[in-house]
Amino acid sequence: MESRRAGCGRLNALAAGELGQFPLLPTNTVLTPHPGEAARLLGCSVAQIQTDRPAAAQELAERYGCVAVLKGSGTLIAAPGREMLHNPTGNPGLARGGSGDVLAGMLAALLAQGLAPFDAAACAVWLHGAAADRCAARTSQLTMLPHDILTDLADVVKELTGR
Repeated sequence: MESRRAGCGRLNALAAGELGQFPLLPTNTVLTPHPGEAARLLGCSVAQIQTDRPAAAQELAERYGCVAVLKGSGTLIAAPGREMLHNPTGNPGLARGGSGDVLAGMLAALLAQGLAPFDAAACAVWLHGAAADRCAARTSQLTMLPHDILTDLADVVKELTGR
C-alpha cells in the first residue's frame, strides 16, 4: 500500500505544479490517468475531459512530453508526434480499485522486456482489456476482481503466442 500512496503523491505533486510548471518528465514516461486524474493534471473538470477525450489525451501527451494512456471506456493512447490509438477491448468491470494497478504492472513488464513506451502501452492496454472481457464472460462484470483478470490474461497470451 505504501507504493500506491507514493505514486498518488507524485501524481498530485505533478498536477499541483510542485515539480515546476509543465516539468520535463524522464524520457519514456508513461502516464496512465483515469479521467479524474487527467482533470487534475490539465487543470479542468472531469466533464471537460469526458466531453473531448481525444483532445484531453493529446494535451496530456504534449504538455508532459510522455505517452498518455487515458483510461476509461475506449481507453486512448497518445504521444507527441504519434497517431492516437483507441482501444476496443475492456468493459465496465475494470472500473474497480486495483484494475489500474494490474495495467501498470503489465506495462512495466513490457517495458522491462524492451518494448518502446508507446508500443508497450498499446499492448498492455489491449491485453488488459481482452483479459477483462474474457474474465467477464467467465464470471461477470459485477463480480470480477482485478486479480481475476490475471487468470484470463494467461489464456489470452497463450492464444496469441501459441505458448
